[in-house]
Amino acid sequence: MSKRDKKICIVILNWRSKEETVECIKSLNEHISNPYAIMIIDNDSNDGSVEYIESNISSVYKSIDIYRKTEWINISPISLGNILIYETEKNGGYAYGNNIGMAMAFSMGFEYVWILNNDTYVTNDALTPMIEESIKIKNSGCDGVVGSIIKKSNGEVECYGGGTVYPCLGKVRVVRQYNKKKLEDRNFFLMGSSMLIPIQVYKSIGGIDEDYFMYFEEADWQRKMLSAGHSVSIAEDSIVYHRSAEKNKSTNYYYYMSRSGVIFSRRYCPVGGYISLLYILASIVIKTSFDYRAIKATLSGVIDGFFHKNKLLE
Repeated sequence: MSKRDKKICIVILNWRSKEETVECIKSLNEHISNPYAIMIIDNDSNDGSVEYIESNISSVYKSIDIYRKTEWINISPISLGNILIYETEKNGGYAYGNNIGMAMAFSMGFEYVWILNNDTYVTNDALTPMIEESIKIKNSGCDGVVGSIIKKSNGEVECYGGGTVYPCLGKVRVVRQYNKKKLEDRNFFLMGSSMLIPIQVYKSIGGIDEDYFMYFEEADWQRKMLSAGHSVSIAEDSIVYHRSAEKNKSTNYYYYMSRSGVIFSRRYCPVGGYISLLYILASIVIKTSFDYRAIKATLSGVIDGFFHKNKLLE
C-alpha cells in the first residue's frame, strides 16, 4: 500500500481564532497533495466561529457537515475531501478537543490523524514526508508518532520537532537544531502543533491526558508511547509555520505553563514537584518580564497545579 492509499484525517482545534483556522485550512488545500478529510473541533467558542469558518471555506470545500453540542458517536462518517465541523459542549482545552477529534476519526476508519494547530500554515506538502517517515518506522517493526520542523513566519526555526522536558523543574526547552543526543533522549517530545498519529498507537495508549488543559500534555502522552514500545520521530522535510511563536504571551500562558509544569513534575519527579515549585518561584520575575499580571498568573498556576484546580483567567 502506497502513502497515497492511507486514509488521513486532519484534526484542527479552534477556540476564538476563526480567522487563523480559515487561513490554515486554505493553506492545506493549496499545498497538501495526499487525499485527506478535515475535522474542525470548535471548543465552544461562542463567537460565531462555526458560521465564519463555514462561510469562508465553502468555496474551497464543497461538502461541509456541521454538528453542534451533540454526542459524537451519532455523527455520520466523512469521506476524503470533505470537512466536518463539530462544536463541543465546553472549552475543555487542547487534549479535550483533540481527543474528540481522534476518537471520531479513528472510529470512522481513518488510519492516521494529523493533529495540527489552527495557528499554523504550510507553504509546501508537509504531510507526505510525515507519512513516509511513519511507513519507514512501521517497516522497522514498530509504530510511532511523527512530528515536523516548526518555523516562525520569518523562516526562523522555532523548534526542531519539539523540545526537552525537565520533570523535576517543571520546565521545557525547545530544540532548535539537529542534536542526535537530545532527539534520542527519553525527555525529548514532539511539539503538539504538528503530530501524525497512526491508529495503532492510539489503540495502544488511548488519548491525551485532559488534566493539563494546556501545555505539557504532549510530553506526558509521548512518555506513555515510549513506555509502550512506540517511537517518536521527526520528518525533516515536513515544514510547518507557527504563528503563535510571534505573539505576546497572555496571562493564560503563564498560568497554564506553571500549573501544567507542577502537575507533570509531581507525576514524574521523585520529590513530587517541590523542586519545580522552587524553580518557578526563583525565576518568576525574569520569566514574566516583571509583568505584575503575569507574576500573579504564574503564582496562581503553581498553587492550582498542586491542588489540581483549574480556572480560565481570560
